Amino acid sequence: MHYMGIDPGISGGLAVIDGNGKCVFAKPTPCLKIKKNNKEKLDYDVAAMSDYIRNFLDEDMVVCQELTHAMPGNGGVSMYHFGRGHGIWEGIVGAFALKHIFCTPQKWKAMYPELAQEKLAKEQRALMTSNQAASWRRKQKAESKKKSILLAKKMFKEVDHEMTKVKHDGVAEALLIANWLRSQNVK
Repeated sequence: MHYMGIDPGISGGLAVIDGNGKCVFAKPTPCLKIKKNNKEKLDYDVAAMSDYIRNFLDEDMVVCQELTHAMPGNGGVSMYHFGRGHGIWEGIVGAFALKHIFCTPQKWKAMYPELAQEKLAKEQRALMTSNQAASWRRKQKAESKKKSILLAKKMFKEVDHEMTKVKHDGVAEALLIANWLRSQNVK
């Protein structure tokens, strides 16, 4: 059995581990550089995304995709792009008729105590301005990304070269999602 984890953002990733917990594939979401409004931007490379999954169609596999939602402070355009990526991955997995489940970050991260985020007491939150609160949330998110990378590097040494920068947190989280899925005995 193989377990595929997908972190669906533009800086996300896809990872596959086998039934023994060994990583057999881990890559960032494939992207194309496009020109939009005279600026170079990244966009999803749907053909390459499909190829990533097509490589494993001969395997007995189940897929877990992180289920996310809009968060306070996220802009409409960024949430549209994130949702678009989510839908592209969902469509590709569905087109290949693979068993596909979704899991919230809170659910899969609960398996890893190292990823626990600091919580603010209600009294502390009440004393913060909205800008201070947003800044605090951004800092917590960045710390969480670093923790995910460190944990995934420790667990999957064979692919630590795929997680050399903070922006590679999507690969790390895809690995951790795949490992969580393996622990659930989903067939």
